[in-house]
Amino acid sequence: MVASVVGVSVLTAVLTTVLTVSRLASNVEGPDDLYRVRVASVPGSSAAAYLERRHIVFEGYPTLDAAMEALEAGAVEAVVYDAPLLQYQALRREGVRVLEARFEPQNYAFALPPASPLREPLNRALLEALQSQAWHDALYRYLGQR
Repeated sequence: MVASVVGVSVLTAVLTTVLTVSRLASNVEGPDDLYRVRVASVPGSSAAAYLERRHIVFEGYPTLDAAMEALEAGAVEAVVYDAPLLQYQALRREGVRVLEARFEPQNYAFALPPASPLREPLNRALLEALQSQAWHDALYRYLGQR
């Protein structure tokens, strides 16, 4: 009788583990996987342009929220969009994760006229802000990063 209780417990534990691991496993681990899954993005975005350049078929949604809802509903298996916005969305949705790999890094900048007197003060202010604890706290609060 004790052996049967142990056997049933082990069987239950194995089944639970297998089901949990299969639920956690993602169909997408990198850019090459996007060719074989249902993908969503927002038309006109840089992410949509990336998908189009690589001939990856995707379903267009009017907003990132709509694409994320389609992901949660199982209508698509991946959403391709700007990493910071995806990280923000993922923090607020159960079971959604953002891949560590970046498909196409993008840099942002402030445009100033040549020899602008604002260049030096702006550079210094940005460097100071990026090194501050307040910046790191904001990254963690909104994107889950340190």
